[in-house]
Amino acid sequence: FPAEQPFLNLRFASSETGDLKKAAQRVFSIGVEYLRQRLSREKNVILFFSSGSDSLLVALMLRDAGISFRAVTADYGWERYSEYPAAQKAAQCIGIPLERVPLRGRDYWSSFLGIHSALQDCPCGNAPSMVWHALAIKSLKGQRGVVVTGDHADSLFLGFEEMHRQMPNHTEEYWKKERRMSLAEKCAR
Repeated sequence: FPAEQPFLNLRFASSETGDLKKAAQRVFSIGVEYLRQRLSREKNVILFFSSGSDSLLVALMLRDAGISFRAVTADYGWERYSEYPAAQKAAQCIGIPLERVPLRGRDYWSSFLGIHSALQDCPCGNAPSMVWHALAIKSLKGQRGVVVTGDHADSLFLGFEEMHRQMPNHTEEYWKKERRMSLAEKCAR
């Protein structure tokens, strides 16, 4: 992109119409165009796919962007923890093939040691990281690739709006409100 052009120009449906369907279509098309621009030259794109709406939405965006990808899901040794059966149903609904990747304790432990080795800058406190690392290692099979996930898409699609709804719109107003609150009131929030 030229320096004067923004990375993404987020223009939604006109605020005058308040048309939620147009806004949703616009957000989807922005995602499709972003993925097309970012991944069109990639040869090995892996999508971490579950039965959740976030990864399903990303799969639809990748498909509409014309990106060749492999959808993979973790299948654990214990059936009650496996994501595969639900993910397979979701994949069938949108017509994409799904690859089952068995993960066992040794895969998790190997990823734990790799992520927390002395060669890392700092330890990793994100619990799913070991699973994602193990899933990526087994899915990429020693080749370079790009991993795409819908994880944390709620922040992209305004899922944290409820959390911020009670916050004041202006910084000064916020600080005035904070100063008036007792420690107990702050901790209760």
